[in-house]
Amino acid sequence: MQSIKKLNLPLEAAQIVKDEDERVKILIALANKLPQNLLPIALEATQAIKDDFSRAQALTVLASKLPEVLPKALEAAQAIKDDFSRAQALAALALHLVNASNCFNVWKSLMHFLSYRTRPNLLSDIAALNLVISALGDEAAITETAQAIQDVTKW
Repeated sequence: MQSIKKLNLPLEAAQIVKDEDERVKILIALANKLPQNLLPIALEATQAIKDDFSRAQALTVLASKLPEVLPKALEAAQAIKDDFSRAQALAALALHLVNASNCFNVWKSLMHFLSYRTRPNLLSDIAALNLVISALGDEAAITETAQAIQDVTKW
């Protein structure tokens, strides 16, 4: 219990640090040391980061620890406006999505979100999620996804 309190104090400090670069550094330093019960707090602190690149960086580091809060982490990644940063965060989270017990349900929610994206954003995000597509449907799913994208461009 004492070690959890020790970790909780820096995490609380990370939430009140105004300088986002410093907040990201604190979150990254704590990421591998946090117990499961503190992950929602770390994710909340990550979501409060305004800079897309910094938020993606923190989500990427937290991704390996996030199975319990994966849907919320994906929502945070989806909120990233910068294409490169969003794709980076989605790719990092995709590695863990394939092993999630609720992978298909989370995937359906993610696809619903992606369906409202612009074509360039959708293509960027789909490319970042190839691992999940392959895990859910093997090589055939990747081929069918590519074919569906090509079919849509003919409309």
